[in-house]
Amino acid sequence: MQKYQYQHGDRPLEGYTIQRAAGRGGFGEVYYAVSDSGREVALKAVQNYEQIELRGISQCMNLKSPHLVTIFDVKYNEKNEPFVIMEYVSGPSLHDLLSESPHGLGAQKAAFFLREIAKSLSFLHECGIVHRDLKPSNIFYENGYVKVGDYGLAKAISASRHSGHTITVGTVHYMAPEIGAGTYNRSIDIYALGVLLYEMLTGDVPFIGSSPAEILMKHMTAAPELGHIEEPFAHVIKKALAKDPTDRYQTVQEMVEDLFGSENIRDSVSQFSPEELSVIAGRVAAKANIFEQPRVEKSKERVAAEPTREVGKQLTDTAQRFARQADAMGQKVADRVDAEAGKLLGSKLHIPGITDPVDPHQRRTLAFLTMVFIAVGASLLHGPDGFFPRAIVIFAMITVCSRTISFSHQRWFVNLEPESQWIPRLVTCGLAALLTSIVAGFVGMAGHFSGMVRTSSYGTHLWLSLAVPMLLVDWRRISSPQRSKRLSLGSAVWVGLLGAISAAIFGQDALMVASVLAGTSLVLQAYSTFGSAAQAAAAAGVQAKKARQKKPAEKERNAA
Repeated sequence: MQKYQYQHGDRPLEGYTIQRAAGRGGFGEVYYAVSDSGREVALKAVQNYEQIELRGISQCMNLKSPHLVTIFDVKYNEKNEPFVIMEYVSGPSLHDLLSESPHGLGAQKAAFFLREIAKSLSFLHECGIVHRDLKPSNIFYENGYVKVGDYGLAKAISASRHSGHTITVGTVHYMAPEIGAGTYNRSIDIYALGVLLYEMLTGDVPFIGSSPAEILMKHMTAAPELGHIEEPFAHVIKKALAKDPTDRYQTVQEMVEDLFGSENIRDSVSQFSPEELSVIAGRVAAKANIFEQPRVEKSKERVAAEPTREVGKQLTDTAQRFARQADAMGQKVADRVDAEAGKLLGSKLHIPGITDPVDPHQRRTLAFLTMVFIAVGASLLHGPDGFFPRAIVIFAMITVCSRTISFSHQRWFVNLEPESQWIPRLVTCGLAALLTSIVAGFVGMAGHFSGMVRTSSYGTHLWLSLAVPMLLVDWRRISSPQRSKRLSLGSAVWVGLLGAISAAIFGQDALMVASVLAGTSLVLQAYSTFGSAAQAAAAAGVQAKKARQKKPAEKERNAA
């Protein structure tokens, strides 16, 4: 896991001392820091998309509301690196509270939070600002106040609720259908608020899936399951999550008034004491091992407190260790999501507009050249004797292996759910290894060159030396349109290393098996489309917009 850039005691910006890391997002890292005068602040080190971040901040710099996290200033250090100085909120986020209550906060607390969040959104909308990234981790509770942060800033789309992995604008679980078509107005905040209300009541979001594209499609086509939600919450959520923005509430205040029109809700929230949340907040802070650093009042006191700094550093290190463990778990979830994205984007959704800049003919040429390069290179490493027959054998094995895997993913098992992928993997890898072994034997004998393929190659040993490492590889992830690079040498080296180890175990030519598997990895990548969830969001949004425009025309034709 990537370490934070700054540690306890660092002074990346003149006048501010880092106390501990507070979090990491798509635009940079946030730290709890103390100014030389003793003021506690949240210091954001902007590292990505600097112009987008700073442009959003410039629109919100002078907003003043007790329901918003205040932005104090933007300053640059001696390296000309920007830092955003914000109000430090010591209380937990709504995400922390939901983690503490996995089955939801209950009707009373959910209604209380909805009313308080609506106050901040109403203020922003009156100022002509759309939040665009409303989610639990951007909502904080402190001393009876609910505060909303990261408002008015273009954020990156998250493939997973618990993941730091980011792709484009908004967070996919809270994203309104029209965002895919580039529509940004207050209706998307109302939609996100409806998702939040559902999550506060149930502990989970209304639409889940194995990839961003699948979740986006559910936002555009599926109705939320509301049978287990009591009224009037079910009615309010249904209207807030309407697919057509014109069918939703037109203001957040209208949404609140609809909910609080129920006498039971009014009476329940009127009897609610915010101190109840303070108790939960304290429990969350204790569980997360979050400790306040001693306040720094004067420079003399800082000198006197020097012996306690080591204790504070130890507490900070402990908190960061827990954070690293949480981030590692989130990354595993993100990796699983990315591994399945290719199936939906490339084969199942068929959304127009997801185009690879490299056309199929060029990809076939690239795959062919890759096979030639691997076959020639591996044959050269073996030595000059039998160069051409050996190259032909390796070329044929890579061809059969890669084509079998590609064909099975595109034709046989494309519609299977993610939970059912181990059986298809066994079938695919076993069949690919078997056909590759047969081709190796046939080509080797036809070319009067079987020295490189040992006697047992035509039996089970070569098959096992290929099948075992292939089963350990997620071939869907390697060829996913959402992979980070078109060609990843790292994955090819890893697959080749597994093949070499397997060949040594089963008494086969390690270089040949490693070359075939590494070559198969590169060929699959070279031939597979290379796209992104950002394209899926935009294309799916355009598709949904066209569908909405088509319905009135169809009605008119039917009426005529």
